[in-house]
Amino acid sequence: TKDFHIDPGDDFSGTPDYSSSWPPHCVSGTPGADFHPSLDTSAIEAVFYKGAYTGAYSGFEGVDENGTPLLNWLRQRGVDEVDVVGIATDHCVRETAEDAVRNGLAT
Repeated sequence: TKDFHIDPGDDFSGTPDYSSSWPPHCVSGTPGADFHPSLDTSAIEAVFYKGAYTGAYSGFEGVDENGTPLLNWLRQRGVDEVDVVGIATDHCVRETAEDAVRNGLAT
C-alpha cells in the first residue's frame, strides 16, 4: 500500500496535530508519493493507493489501479495470512494490522 494524496482535505494542515492532521506528504505527482528508489519492487503484484481525497490509515482503505479493494484482492487469491510492515507503526501499520485481524486474516 502507499499513501497517494490528491486532495485529502483536512488531513493536511499548516499546523498539524499529528493525530488527525499532518503536514503535506505523499502528494500525487511528487517524488514523495513514489516508493524509495532502493526498494526492489520486482515482486510487487499490486499497489493499493490510499488517502486520495480523505485521510486514510489502513491499507484496507486502499484500492489498486482497477479500483479493487485490498481485502477483495487478497480473498480472490485465497490469502488468509498477512505480514504487515511499514514506517508509521503507530498509525498506518497498526490500523492495517487491526483491520487484517477484524477481517479474519492471521496477522
